[in-house]
Amino acid sequence: SIKFDSNEVVLSNGINAIIGDNGTDLLILINSKNIVKSQELVVTFFNSQETKASLKSFDKYNKLAIITVPLTELQDTTRSAITYAELSNSAVSSKSGDLVIAIGDPYAFGSSIGYGIITSTGNEINGVDHNFSLITTDIYGSVDANGVLINQKGKIIGIIDQSYNSKEFANQISAIGITELKTAIENLCNENTPAHMGLYITNVTPFARQYYSLPQGVYVTNILLDSPAMDKGIHKGDVIVAINDAVVSNVIEYEMEMGSYSHNDNVVVTIKGTRPDTVFNNTDQTFDTYVIESIT
Repeated sequence: SIKFDSNEVVLSNGINAIIGDNGTDLLILINSKNIVKSQELVVTFFNSQETKASLKSFDKYNKLAIITVPLTELQDTTRSAITYAELSNSAVSSKSGDLVIAIGDPYAFGSSIGYGIITSTGNEINGVDHNFSLITTDIYGSVDANGVLINQKGKIIGIIDQSYNSKEFANQISAIGITELKTAIENLCNENTPAHMGLYITNVTPFARQYYSLPQGVYVTNILLDSPAMDKGIHKGDVIVAINDAVVSNVIEYEMEMGSYSHNDNVVVTIKGTRPDTVFNNTDQTFDTYVIESIT
């Protein structure tokens, strides 16, 4: 369990996965939504040992954080019993019909567990500057469920996130595939702040290219309020075809290019506008460029 001494918020129902160590500190993956206001963080291990922890890094867009506990502070019995969580390749190893276990707090009333089967995989969902794959299950839980999905080998295949569920399936446990989150977790472990422009994107489909004469690129489906992209005039409906000198023809290329930048970098974005003040259905391949300053 994890608690904040400043306001006694207890997070024993979170992700709380020990994912490794860096030689000096234990690295623990947690949900970041309650950590911003904390002053002191305390981790309670299985044998009731309580140890102060420090916030290493957090990603507000992916709702993840890494906290650390000095290895020197661990009792011998605690350290010898710890095993590190293994992250599976959810894109390859998870398929409909597989047995899965939800641990952490799928029922939102304290540490709990549930099990069932995967009902679907590969459902694309739009995050900020990154797309993810949603795994759905037949496990009936809480709309406030938290924790992870593991497979029969005990490996993590997804981080539980109910925010993408439809109203009809609000209580069915769903999770973001761990494959798409690995880079974000690695960045957190290495204290690399991911760069964000604040865009929700998808691929330009062959249909849109043929019937609307849109270029190959990524289509902006929505934009985060007060984001660097919004501040500089990028709109919903624009098509991004390049970032700096790198051609962007699909979401994967966009994500890879954004991954090469850091917080506060400046980038030049080349777009094909589809707003009312531009000609939408045409073959004119002129593009606008925007300098996005201090990406967050």
